This record gives sequence, structure tokens and C-alpha cells, in this order.
Amino acid sequence: MRNSVVIKGNKYGIIVVLDKIKDFNELKEDITYKFKESKDFLGKSSFAISFEGRDLSDDEIKEILDIIEENTDLKIVCVVDKEKEELYKKIVEDSVDEEDNEEKKNEKENINEADNNDSKSDGINFYAGTLRSGQEVVNNESVVIIGDVNPGASVISKGNILILGSLRGSAIAGIDGDTNAFVIAMEMDPIQIRIADIIATANDDTFQSAMHIREKKKNTDIKIAYAADDNIFVEPLDKAALDNIFNNNK
Repeated sequence: MRNSVVIKGNKYGIIVVLDKIKDFNELKEDITYKFKESKDFLGKSSFAISFEGRDLSDDEIKEILDIIEENTDLKIVCVVDKEKEELYKKIVEDSVDEEDNEEKKNEKENINEADNNDSKSDGINFYAGTLRSGQEVVNNESVVIIGDVNPGASVISKGNILILGSLRGSAIAGIDGDTNAFVIAMEMDPIQIRIADIIATANDDTFQSAMHIREKKKNTDIKIAYAADDNIFVEPLDKAALDNIFNNNK
């Protein structure tokens, strides 16, 4: 009966696998039992959570999160949308492939430099948890934050930055001068974004205009920030925005 709910761990949080056909009210009882039973094992960590096995409405997800909060000491920082996560990972991996291809073109001319290039992004690192004021994540590779970046917190990367949550602090991508780098967030309301040496701040009128000013448009789209013509542009994440990035950096 209780195998209708399975809790699994991964490198950035927990996955809850749910029975596909069981009545939801009965399933909630099983979820309550399972998390009560696992309370000591799960401890007081902060986790991202994702659900597998069945489609859930927003109301059902909220009910499950309430059950987890009531029966454990866990802090759920965000619910990971698997489709968005795969999209984000693909974008970063495609970007890394572009860099790899460019490097191979120059390999014969710059063989010594290529052999000693320590700053090349050759992977993606995940960080699970909300960053609060004064906290900082610094990474030599592209980084995915599973959670929010609050005001006063910052993420610094030699590669790209992808935030599965709200960006309300600072994000610095391409810190070694890579103008091909970009920043993606599910909610984009930053104090500062920097890509290579190009900086945009919350007080920058041009930057606010590029963000489509929230009074004019609901800020519900996933946004991508990228550098072009010595400016930082913020657009909804779609094929047109990606085309702009790769065309501007050819």
C-alpha cells in the first residue's frame, strides 16, 4: 500500500515518485505516512523537489508541500519542473558544445594555449538552496541554482548561470571576459547583472526598459539576459532570443 509513494534523492534535492492511478485523497494519506516515517532520515536540510509518476495540478502540489511541511523539518526551496530543467540543461550543454567547436577550430594555431586552458567550461554544477543576503556561489563552470537568489546574494561563474527560481540579487556570468555567457532565471528582478565587463543595474533605465517593465507586462516568462553591442538585453526565453545570442557572438 505504502509503495504508492517513493522518495528518491539526487544531486540537488529529492524526487517523489507517485502512483499514477490511486485516488488523490488516499495518496495524500500515503504521502503523510511516508514523510512522517522518513522525518529523522531527511533531517533539516533545504531541498528542491520534483514529482514523477503522475501529472499534478498546482493545487495538488500545494497540498503535498503542506503535508511535507507539517510532517518534516525540511525546507522546500522550489519545485523543479522537469521539462524546464531539461531545457536549461540543453541550453547550457549546447553553449558548451559551441565553445568546444570554436576551440577545435583554433587548436592548431593555439595548441599550447588550448593544452593549458584552465578556464574552459566543461561541465555544469548544481547548487540546491536559496541564497540569502551575504551568501555567494563562485564557480569555474556553468552553474544551475535550484532556488532563489535574494537581494544581497550573488552568483559568479566563468560560464553561464541558470536559476530555477527568482533572481533578486546579483549574477555575474563570463567573469573571465566571456561575452557569450548568459543568465537565465524563472523570475528576473536583479539588483545587478554582469556579463564579462558589461554591467546593468536595477537603477539603469535602459535595463528596466529591456525587462519590459512589470507594470506593462506580467513578469511570468522565463527570462534570459545576454550581452550584445556593449549592452545587456533581457528577453523571454524563446528561439528568437537564442538566435540573437548566437548571431551576435559569431
